[in-house]
Amino acid sequence: MFQSKTRSYPNTILNWLKCQERKLMKREEVIRILQTQQKELVERYQVARLSIFGSVVRGEISANKKIGVLVTFTKPTRFLQLLGLKKHLEALLGCKIEIGKPQSLRPEFKALVLQEAIRVI
Repeated sequence: MFQSKTRSYPNTILNWLKCQERKLMKREEVIRILQTQQKELVERYQVARLSIFGSVVRGEISANKKIGVLVTFTKPTRFLQLLGLKKHLEALLGCKIEIGKPQSLRPEFKALVLQEAIRVI
């Protein structure tokens, strides 16, 4: 728990502070971190493909923006598996993640997101 002179902050504040420290995290750093975890992501979550998109790809990442992640699995998955992967990635990167499958993208954003997405796994 992070403590100041007058208060102690719960874990949610600590995560926010970590994200503040990483607000200048570069795309290459995100890719490197995710690639080092490839074996676990494939074995534990059955990830077939993982891409990043959005502000992190454009170099606009900051504490108030989420890292966009598109994921495809090797076999049909349940919502809880997707949620578990999201929590794992958030802990790994120290920031909030917006996660989804390519087929779940809204039609008006799909082409743009797929065009700018960078495959990591």
